[in-house]
Amino acid sequence: KYLDVPVISLVTEFDNLFDYETGIYTLGKTYDDFVSDPANAALESWQMQGNYTNRGREWERPVSVELITSSEVPGFKQDMGMRIMGASTRNQAQKSIRIYAREDYGKKNLKYELIPGNMKSDGTDILRKYKSFVLRIGGNDADFGRLRDPYLQNLVQGANFETQQHTPCVVFINGEYWGMYTITEDYSDNYFENNYGIDNKNIVLIK
Repeated sequence: KYLDVPVISLVTEFDNLFDYETGIYTLGKTYDDFVSDPANAALESWQMQGNYTNRGREWERPVSVELITSSEVPGFKQDMGMRIMGASTRNQAQKSIRIYAREDYGKKNLKYELIPGNMKSDGTDILRKYKSFVLRIGGNDADFGRLRDPYLQNLVQGANFETQQHTPCVVFINGEYWGMYTITEDYSDNYFENNYGIDNKNIVLIK
């Protein structure tokens, strides 16, 4: 149906996403507490807070991740963690999602060529190990073509700074079509370890 675009299926308990107090994909209790303060009444929609604007490990939920290809190349299935990611785009109906591999869920890394042909930054080999990755809706381009960021990253490949590699995908959550996304590399200390072979304990990443 989607030609050569892979499908990613995310399966998790309904409450992990939509529970009033603990669901990470919903307005929930965080929103009700936020709007109860009269000082927040005049804020624009993108400035609102909800359960989905909460951050950190406390707001990570377990998820079964399966990648299904349209070719003879096998996909993968692995228990991982998921969080909502982004800034103002967290207020979009369709949200970007960061996926984590942890020993708590089974395997501490995803060992798979997630982005076909993605060379390590040191140029030694194809990248086949990921600690985390992002299912991205396009940032501020989410309501438009969703092509600007990948296109601009491609334009500057080969320059003397990092660029995030990416590939399109279709996402389903609990069997329901969730839309087009882009599988995108996630900048972290593990990213630099996997791309350059540097022990991540020797990396200081300033955001």
